[in-house]
Amino acid sequence: MQDLQREILNQVVAGTISAEEGAARLEALDSAAPTTPAPAAAAGSRSDVVKQVKVMSRFGNTEIIGDPTVATAVADGPHRAHQDGDTMVFEQTPVSEDPSFEFVRP
Repeated sequence: MQDLQREILNQVVAGTISAEEGAARLEALDSAAPTTPAPAAAAGSRSDVVKQVKVMSRFGNTEIIGDPTVATAVADGPHRAHQDGDTMVFEQTPVSEDPSFEFVRP
């Protein structure tokens, strides 16, 4: 997690993202950090468990950072997210649409 925090701070220093955006990302990292690992049996018993992530990007650069110890997914920028069975799908929002966040649960 330290590397992700350092990367966010470097982006703020470089001017790639604003200080407010950096603070929001750092806060999201803190809230996403598990305090204790969830038991595998409990996670596997839920019907809405995500086993894989699918990212659909039609243009531009996409950076995906995977960490098997983290049980959440975060997407920055205009996108839509929905769950299709055991797959969490993130789709890039076309430029012609208003930039917004939308999350659809089954």
